[in-house]
Amino acid sequence: MPPYVFASRFARDEWNRLVPLLLEMKILTTADGPALGGLCAAYSQLVMAENAIQKYGLMVADLEHATGVGMVRVNPAVRIKSDALRHLRAFCSQFGLDPASRSKLSIRNDPTQDPVDDFFSGKDTDEIVQ
Repeated sequence: MPPYVFASRFARDEWNRLVPLLLEMKILTTADGPALGGLCAAYSQLVMAENAIQKYGLMVADLEHATGVGMVRVNPAVRIKSDALRHLRAFCSQFGLDPASRSKLSIRNDPTQDPVDDFFSGKDTDEIVQ
């Protein structure tokens, strides 16, 4: 677990939820740590932004100190939420965590028979590798 995931309660909880799921799906390797950490960080940002929107609303009142004029503007958490959703969607796609990307996953039940390994070892089975 990357330190930035461990530091955030929401990211850490998402990591602990996803790791068993991805292991069960047989698509997680140790090389996936940074990508999974990014997914969890995006999830954490989404939760925190949604909490800020719930607390302060979609619009916030602001006082411009230079002019003394009050303004109403979009809560900055709305953009943070939008960005987090976009990032989360991209990371979920990488791990097959949405219906469209899950249908594209190709997971071998027998990891000992890899056509690429056979090819490079000289035991080519003439199987087409895509």
